[in-house]
Amino acid sequence: MAVNISLDFLNGKDDAIKNKELQLYHFAEKYSLRDLKNVCCKKFDEILCPKNVCEIIQIAYANYFEELKLKCIEMIRSNTEEIDESELKDVPKEIYTEIF
Repeated sequence: MAVNISLDFLNGKDDAIKNKELQLYHFAEKYSLRDLKNVCCKKFDEILCPKNVCEIIQIAYANYFEELKLKCIEMIRSNTEEIDESELKDVPKEIYTEIF
């Protein structure tokens, strides 16, 4: 699935990645597809929510996306009750420490 969606995007279908940004980011990271990775990262700001914030904050830290990192921290702090506790515990210790 990720291969087909990636090919659609790379062939000019910009909307092919809609609602699949996180899945495709990991695919692009694994196969060094820089353009796809960059587009997915730009979309994270739009799709950020309590359900995916723990995954996105790790990507933000790994890629030095300071603005996205700060939005994630704020979302976690203000929505702690909505975030799955097990996902929050899976966040690396250095990120967890900075959040709280």
